[in-house]
Amino acid sequence: MKIKCDCGQIAKYCYAPGYSDGSNSYTCEKCYFEFRDNMGCSCNWECIYGESAHQPEGEEGKDWRYIIHEGDEHYSKMTIQDGYWQYIDEKGRPYPCVEYDVEEEGFDNDEPDDKFWSSMRQDIL
Repeated sequence: MKIKCDCGQIAKYCYAPGYSDGSNSYTCEKCYFEFRDNMGCSCNWECIYGESAHQPEGEEGKDWRYIIHEGDEHYSKMTIQDGYWQYIDEKGRPYPCVEYDVEEEGFDNDEPDDKFWSSMRQDIL
């Protein structure tokens, strides 16, 4: 059995610190990338300018891409001229935040479910 995302799909991402409100820290690939709005996490961003400037390696659009954002309540507007970029995977998506564990085949659910315990009780009775 695999752990499921709230949408019902197999979870491939787990927010390792968990959530203080106890909500599900497991999410499927689709929900993870919808939540991230394809910007990725700032922990994976690099910049071509400044004291810790880092130049990307490989081909733009294939191995890496600039971070472009219209601006909202969380982020200022970002353009190519700002020089922020991130590496991308073979599907053109940003890599997950470092606070997430990733299991391509999904996370095994080692906890027996209610059906298991229900059948165990029936066998005992």
